[in-house]
Amino acid sequence: MQLFPAFIAGIFTPHEETIQVAATFMRCWSWCVIGMSLFNMYNSVFQAVGKWKTSLLLAVLRLGVIFNILAFAMDALWGVTGLMWVQAVTDTVSFIIAAVLYARFKSSIIKESAETTAETVAPTANRVIAISREFGSGGRTIGKAVADALKIPCYDSELIEKIAEKQALQRNTSRNSASTLYLTACTITRSRAEPTTVSPTRTSCGSLRRTL
Repeated sequence: MQLFPAFIAGIFTPHEETIQVAATFMRCWSWCVIGMSLFNMYNSVFQAVGKWKTSLLLAVLRLGVIFNILAFAMDALWGVTGLMWVQAVTDTVSFIIAAVLYARFKSSIIKESAETTAETVAPTANRVIAISREFGSGGRTIGKAVADALKIPCYDSELIEKIAEKQALQRNTSRNSASTLYLTACTITRSRAEPTTVSPTRTSCGSLRRTL
């Protein structure tokens, strides 16, 4: 739009004056892309981490407050040309506010992490943390971070490999949409006094289910 606005406007109307106004408007409006993209990025972050109040506040500020104030102010100062720049300026100001709020949020997270020390938990046979995940959610990364913080082992698909190799079993694995992994052809038994044991069966097939 910055390079050929007159040509694009000319596709829709042959009126020369309208083409010139439209070309100026498109040049102004195209600058919205930068501020709007960055604003939406920060707003999406707040939504993803559960900060819905901050996300709602930003949305209301952008279109309910900042846009209206600038529309009246810039129209009074620069007329039609000012109105052409309202959206671009609104998105830029909104992006700056969102960036400041994100910087404060990130700083509070870092400070909280520095003040909070994870309690070291000794591994026991009766403590299991199962993390359910969707593809692309970062469940493996989170699981390993939790394991490192609690000083406990973390097992992913390698657990099935080890059990199958040790017991010389034929593995039959399947995954559903929630990334639940099944290991068949073995029976799992556990007691408080003894560690988990794995034994093959002839007539029935037990299953080890581990939610990733």
